[in-house]
Amino acid sequence: CVQQAGAMVAHTFTEFNGLLALAEALHDKHVGGNRLAAISNAGFEAVGLADNIGGDDYKLELVSIAGTTRESIIQRLKPAHLENLVNVKIPLDLTPMANEAVYADVTRTLLEDSSVDLVMLGITPLTPMIQGLDKGPEALDFLTSDQGIVGRLATLFAEHNKPLVVVIDSGTFFDYLVEAFQQAVKQLSGVGNVVSMVDLIHTIDREMNPNPGSASWTRDLLAQYLLLFEMSGGEDLDRFI
Repeated sequence: CVQQAGAMVAHTFTEFNGLLALAEALHDKHVGGNRLAAISNAGFEAVGLADNIGGDDYKLELVSIAGTTRESIIQRLKPAHLENLVNVKIPLDLTPMANEAVYADVTRTLLEDSSVDLVMLGITPLTPMIQGLDKGPEALDFLTSDQGIVGRLATLFAEHNKPLVVVIDSGTFFDYLVEAFQQAVKQLSGVGNVVSMVDLIHTIDREMNPNPGSASWTRDLLAQYLLLFEMSGGEDLDRFI
């Protein structure tokens, strides 16, 4: 069987594109297993991560935090006074009170744990604790600096050979944040291409809109565009997301 030999089998062309983009972004990372450390700053996203670790053709295992890793995370939480608020277990809900330093320090601790094979972060940017997000694209210089959330996580991505995946699913207003992460990864040595849902929407907009970029994005307009994409052969859109 091809899958037993280690190959990834795509069932649709959309899934193939997604796997190809993933392989390009993570081609120099070492995938040592399926032990996942999932982090978020919101309870709903943390539960969502835990509820979707298995599917028809994949299965991830949430790691258990113990020993020095657990103690290190607690120490990382203390500067933000979160050590008594955060329940240190995976999925790890850092709460909306977590700032850039907490995100980066906890992520670094988990990447350094030998029992962790990959780290996934679900960032809900609707929090004042992550500086610059309330100012939108005007704050990109800070966000991508060594003190910003994008700059800090991009540094960790470059320093460690384990896969580090960031998920931002908070509406079109924060597309600029998704693009900032993409650009930061593209600038790293050896990364050929990075693709997200934002790219797909911009592509559809260029094809459908005589004045690309002028559309007033609403939930209904996005739904119509994505429905048109599926009807034209872009199947299995849920896997792409």
